Amino acid sequence: MEVYFDKKFVKVFFQLLVANSNPHLISFELFLKKLAGFKTYINVDTVKDITDDIVLKRALNVPINVPQIDSSFLNKIAEPSFYNNGTAFRLFFVEIPETKSLRKKFGYYFFNSNDILAEWGKINSVFEEYAITIHPGNKQLEDWKFLHKYQHPINSIVVVDRYMLKTVATARENILPLLHQLLKNNENVLIKLTIITNYRDNYKNIHYPIKECELMIKDNLKNKGFNVQVELYNLDNQEHARGLLTNYWYMNPGSSFDIFRNGKIVVNDNLYLNFNFKKPGKTLTEELVKRLRNHLTKSNEKSKNQLLIN
Repeated sequence: MEVYFDKKFVKVFFQLLVANSNPHLISFELFLKKLAGFKTYINVDTVKDITDDIVLKRALNVPINVPQIDSSFLNKIAEPSFYNNGTAFRLFFVEIPETKSLRKKFGYYFFNSNDILAEWGKINSVFEEYAITIHPGNKQLEDWKFLHKYQHPINSIVVVDRYMLKTVATARENILPLLHQLLKNNENVLIKLTIITNYRDNYKNIHYPIKECELMIKDNLKNKGFNVQVELYNLDNQEHARGLLTNYWYMNPGSSFDIFRNGKIVVNDNLYLNFNFKKPGKTLTEELVKRLRNHLTKSNEKSKNQLLIN
């Protein structure tokens, strides 16, 4: 997981922090202090440029966190080739005016200091760990539209659940509307969607419409105007996790994403949501990614989804 800092952003942010007591700025500084363990980059020429600068040392939590040097990344972030390799877990803090257009173009979060002032309070509240209680009597959750609160820039999604494709109706009423909510406002981004399921070991004598579901999902997303590349793996493994990963979220339903049937909730469960750039979301995400990569390797499969790449 990578966090990129523009040195100018850091300077402007701390000038704002000293000048006023805006709670969004204070909240953001607390967020910065908890970034130890993430791979951080800053556009300076040498490590000495950081160690000799009190503001940069404070912002990057040196020496607890030692950032890597990438003096030219700010010149590269407008180019698609910058994102072709490496992880899809990336977060950018850059003092440039084009942050909103970059979000829409590449499906990543870009923030400048004005964005922190205007948005961080709302976004940070959503980034807190959530447990959404799901039960048949909950009238506030009549469909997957409750996820609109968690819409965010996306370019990669991984869904793992051995039950979500057991019928075409199950996929149509759950995985599709779930994806519709997450993909809103990302229509201009090429999305890589990986679906991992398993109906081989326990259900060898029962036909599950895996291929039919895959074709239905591809056709539906295309007809909705989303630019999505879908890869589906039906793996012979013992993975019992249910989860959905995006560039920023780890979502975990206790039993399955098969929550709605005929417009009604049919389970008593909790849906847990964790932000990947905070603990425990970081730990949960890394553990799941590691297991999924191992399963794919054992099955001689290789995903092109950058959420599943080191």
